Amino acid sequence: MTFFLIWIIGLILATLGSAYCSAKVNQGAGHYWFGVIVMGFAMTFLWLFLSRHSVNMIRDSLLWDVIYVVVFTLVLIYFGYGSKYEVKHWIGVGMTTGVFLYWILIK
Repeated sequence: MTFFLIWIIGLILATLGSAYCSAKVNQGAGHYWFGVIVMGFAMTFLWLFLSRHSVNMIRDSLLWDVIYVVVFTLVLIYFGYGSKYEVKHWIGVGMTTGVFLYWILIK
């Protein structure tokens, strides 16, 4: 249980940081590129931790993808980019999240 909490909380924090820096770069604040790179390294090391200690790699990797998509999307919506989403984008986010959740629940 501790293993799950470590990588899930770590992934959420790294994704929040990466999405925040990415949103700032899109708003014209170029110095946030360093944050995007640092958060990318943080997620890489977190992935190495997950792959080393995972008992069910397929389930954990799908859960990783769901958490990443949901958190990144929520942060972009918070910064106002959700108003630029068209119906096709919302359908894509919904279908992707639904398929990943379906695969997690099957296994």
